[in-house]
Amino acid sequence: MDRVDRGLKHTCSECAAKYYDLRMKVDACPKCGTKRPAAKAAKTTRKAPNAWGSAFRKYP
Repeated sequence: MDRVDRGLKHTCSECAAKYYDLRMKVDACPKCGTKRPAAKAAKTTRKAPNAWGSAFRKYP
């Protein structure tokens, strides 16, 4: 089995077992049966607008 076919690698929070999800929706550890916590939403970072940006803009 190629490494690509294994899917994502996970680590159990209870028994520290490492396992691949095999590209299936696996929500429990195959060794101890502990459910995986829900995935957290990724934070997006945005730069604050420049206070002087409009004063230095070049207009055609």
